[in-house]
Amino acid sequence: MESILLIFYSTVKKIGKNDVEPQKQKTGLLKELKIYFTPFNVVIISLIVVGSMALYQVGFVMWKDLTVWGKDFSLIFFGSRAGESISLGIGLQLIHYYLIGILLLFSAIVLLFLKRWNKKTKI
Repeated sequence: MESILLIFYSTVKKIGKNDVEPQKQKTGLLKELKIYFTPFNVVIISLIVVGSMALYQVGFVMWKDLTVWGKDFSLIFFGSRAGESISLGIGLQLIHYYLIGILLLFSAIVLLFLKRWNKKTKI
């Protein structure tokens, strides 16, 4: 990161228009990153990532079952997954993983709207 800032600083120095030290640029960049990486934003990003990973896994299993094994949708969603890598040993069916993924994405969207709504209502 510092090497990028030094390259930028030397480029600016060659132009001769702006005499900004790299240390000030570094603190400015970190200050801007702190705005985006608040704990609330990290929670929202985590919900989106985990929900997307769950839905990706559901899609992958569905695609494999449809193309390789020739199963139909009801058997895929409501059939047992015992002994497969997605089962986790607790008897979950694929519909449960789908609902968990949708719930996580929906809760992230709700939190984003609440955050935006709270910003607009505060005067």
